[in-house]
Amino acid sequence: CKYSLNYETEWMTRDQIVDITYEAILRLVRLKAKCGNMPAAQAAAAERRMQEAREMAHRIDDLLARGELEVQLPRLKPEIDRINAAPVSDRVELQLPGRRGIKIARSLWSWATRL
Repeated sequence: CKYSLNYETEWMTRDQIVDITYEAILRLVRLKAKCGNMPAAQAAAAERRMQEAREMAHRIDDLLARGELEVQLPRLKPEIDRINAAPVSDRVELQLPGRRGIKIARSLWSWATRL
């Protein structure tokens, strides 16, 4: 994650951006579970995945700092692939509830009559 991020800000380093992103996702998952928008089992799985991803990022940092990444990366690849394969959220979470479409005629009439 961090190594594909190609920017920093004036206020945050790349490491800080990655850390706060993981923290934001964890907090969102916990809030969704608390409010009943995500089943507890799904929230627990998402939280586990985020913790594993965060830990893996730290492991990769350590290996890189010690100059061992090239040697150790093939050994870690199956675990990295497993972590990356698990979705952060189910597709259904991204869909709006019910049927909400834009009614073109009504929108145009509303716009035209407010002129």
